[in-house]
Amino acid sequence: MLDINCATMRERGPEMMEWVISTIQEEMEAAICLDSPDADTLEVGLRVARGPVMIKFYHC
Repeated sequence: MLDINCATMRERGPEMMEWVISTIQEEMEAAICLDSPDADTLEVGLRVARGPVMIKFYHC
């Protein structure tokens, strides 16, 4: 399982989450864990990801 976290780019989180997941899925099949403190970023990740997804949400 790959843990995808775009929290270091908070202002561009949704954009980066979409790019990272799309790029990974083009190259390989892997279970994905979306990891972000931002609900909008998680929403984009859920929309883009194929297959089952684990969500790791934390609020700072």
